[in-house]
Amino acid sequence: MTATLEQLAEDTAVHLLPRDSFDRIDRDGYFFEAGPLRASVQRIRLGDVAAEVEWTRAECRRRGLETVEWWVGWHAEPSNLGEQLISLG
Repeated sequence: MTATLEQLAEDTAVHLLPRDSFDRIDRDGYFFEAGPLRASVQRIRLGDVAAEVEWTRAECRRRGLETVEWWVGWHAEPSNLGEQLISLG
């Protein structure tokens, strides 16, 4: 399936070709990508935000990563995802 320009703009990493130094995990509700220095979360469509934030934190700790970026695009769910992420720290 070919991505639209809108999909490429919102969730860029999801559509990149695999790279040797990055692990990609397509979770139920979002896409997690981890490199040697940082991780990112994209294409976010979550039900239980707190549980997935905890999984992401645990995975980053396991990998020794201190930085994770949450790319909250205009199609991210729930609609108040940004506020929930801020409240979860």
